[in-house]
Formats: sequence, structure tokens, C-alpha cells
Amino acid sequence: MKIRLALLNEAPMIKALVHETIKHIYPHYYPEGAVDFFLAHHSIKTIETDIEQEQVFVIEEAAILGTVTLKGIEICRLFVAPDCQGQGHGRALLDFSERMISKNSDAIRLDASLPSKRIYLNRGYHEVASHCLAAKDGDFLCYDVMEKTIALHD
Repeated sequence: MKIRLALLNEAPMIKALVHETIKHIYPHYYPEGAVDFFLAHHSIKTIETDIEQEQVFVIEEAAILGTVTLKGIEICRLFVAPDCQGQGHGRALLDFSERMISKNSDAIRLDASLPSKRIYLNRGYHEVASHCLAAKDGDFLCYDVMEKTIALHD
């Protein structure tokens, strides 16, 4: 299992992985309008821009199994393909992200969707804010901003 910077030509694969995961998991937690919002938010253009800024990482074995985007002290877009979940890939991406951020900061921040909140609570994150955004057809998308304080590492 290897974690490395994503390449620009991998943007379509990363988008497909993110969208597959959203379509597989999010409908159990969110109404259709919110799911559509998440899908639009994680567009190919956004992913390409983040790759160009060297903020996107992938975890791979023979293929890309998951991805995470790091923006300063923030962990964004952490997704593991549905058929690869429960095998430690998300944990490895989160460990990697925390190590990378701890080189420059003792605080980590992320936006936790409803399906991921318990994972982050179990990892020592705490809620600092909650948000609900209006989505299409009167639906709402709710998420929590979470933070964790860690020791700085070289």
C-alpha cells in the first residue's frame, strides 16, 4: 500500500472513485438534493485544480483505492472506494494526513459529513461548528466542522 501525490491524468479516476463512493453511501444519510450537491462540489475541475496545486494524494496497490486532499491544516475529500472500505485504507489516509499537517501545525480541521462523523469522533476530533446548506428541491445538506489538536512533528 503506497500513498503518493496524484497525477493530473488521474483526475478522471479520482472523480469516478469519489462519485462512486458518494452514490453508494450518501443516499443512506442525505436526501437526493444534498447528494447532488456533493457530486457537483467534487467536480473534475475542482479535482484538477487541487492536483495542479499538489494537494491531492492517492492510496494505491494495483489501482487507486482512495484519495485525500490536504489544504493547509484542512483534510478534504477523503474517500475510499466502496469495495475497499473496512480494509484500513481510510485509516492509512487519515494517519498520513495527520502526519503531513503536523509538520507545520498542531491543529487539524475538516468538514465531516454525516457518514464520517463517528470515525472522526473516535479519532479524537471534536465538533466546533455545524452547518446546514440549502440544496435543490428544498433539501438540506448538513455537516460539522471538526478539529483535533496534535503534537508537532518534524
